[in-house]
Amino acid sequence: MSPDELARQWDLITPKLFGYLVNVLRDKTLAEDILQGTWVKALNALPRYQSRNKFSAWLFAIARNECKQHWRGGTREIPMDPETHDIPDDHSHQHDSIFIDQIMKKLSEDD
Repeated sequence: MSPDELARQWDLITPKLFGYLVNVLRDKTLAEDILQGTWVKALNALPRYQSRNKFSAWLFAIARNECKQHWRGGTREIPMDPETHDIPDDHSHQHDSIFIDQIMKKLSEDD
């Protein structure tokens, strides 16, 4: 893939990919991190990319795997507003737990 084609793909796919990640992760900062990691992995794997596959589908698959990797890491950070020092109530933890359980059930044994 030429540098011009890669730049065109970046411009076309990045906004959609970022929207997907924000929707899935529910955290803009984390979505930005995963987006960056996705592009880094894609650029590193670009020599192995086979053009018979749609580039955007390939990139979204990398992003999905990056999300799975994040969820498997077990790092459940709870954002805290330093001004109010609000601590989420048990209900929000329960909701997060249910969401994570649903996501984990969708993963295959290998994942």
